[in-house]
Amino acid sequence: MEQTWNEAEESMLLLHVEDGDVGSRMDQFVSLRAGVTRSAAAKLIEEGAVTVNGGTVAKNRKVLANDVVELLLPE
Repeated sequence: MEQTWNEAEESMLLLHVEDGDVGSRMDQFVSLRAGVTRSAAAKLIEEGAVTVNGGTVAKNRKVLANDVVELLLPE
């Protein structure tokens, strides 16, 4: 479970997709990787704080291999 802080903006978290994550719902994946509840993850996704491959997504979107998932952490 590797997480990397983006040095250009400290509030951006890059969430790495591992083989076991593929096929999971996005809210479940964000919850596990960011250490928040699933409902909090769903809210972050709905608010646009989570992007996948540069775009916003639905909370029920399935995680795909090679997805680039970024989370803008609330300050």
